[in-house]
Amino acid sequence: MAHRLMTIEVANRLSRPLAGMANWRRRHPAEVQQCKSHRRAIDELAAIPLTILPVNGSLVSRAADLSIQHGLLTNDALIVAVASQTAGSVGVVALLSR
Repeated sequence: MAHRLMTIEVANRLSRPLAGMANWRRRHPAEVQQCKSHRRAIDELAAIPLTILPVNGSLVSRAADLSIQHGLLTNDALIVAVASQTAGSVGVVALLSR
């Protein structure tokens, strides 16, 4: 999440397209050092009483299987794998996807 927030922050601040932003950021570390709002967002998220579920190797493997079986993109398959593993053990599974 922090990576995505930083990418959006840099793109918005510099009026640059999101396409190719990861490579651009690697070549411009001084611009990355100016990013602050993604850090505040992480602190704000940490203040919310929620449980962040871990993703381990077996879940990544399960997601790869789901991706092949159902034609899901990797992140979508990972969401399904985590949600199916935790069904019933947490009250609500909230997802953020763009």
